[in-house]
Amino acid sequence: MSEKSEVTFESQMTVEEAISYFEAIISSLKRGSVTITQAGKTLTLEPAPTMKVEVEAERKKSKEEIAIKMKWKTKVPELQISGSNVA
Repeated sequence: MSEKSEVTFESQMTVEEAISYFEAIISSLKRGSVTITQAGKTLTLEPAPTMKVEVEAERKKSKEEIAIKMKWKTKVPELQISGSNVA
């Protein structure tokens, strides 16, 4: 079982800056590997061919929000069992 690794980022930015981040994520997804680095910590993810995608949109008074989440399972090594009959 692997240890949990996490990189969290939150920032106020322009729409153009946010679009640049999303375009970088899209480009990385197309290449099959997403690497995120912040404060010297790097996390590389390799998305599976299929994934669960959640999109949530919300409006509360003068605040609006869109949350996008993508989840996938990593490859689990195939189980191999072998034995030999020694006489």
